[in-house]
Amino acid sequence: MPIWEWRMIDAIKFKGFCFMQAAHNTGAEA
Repeated sequence: MPIWEWRMIDAIKFKGFCFMQAAHNTGAEA
């Protein structure tokens, strides 16, 4: 698998993690 695909997957996972954290905190932490 090309490195850029790994980077894209990592970015998606990171965004998903941040989104889940934001939803869990209900926007309490900016």
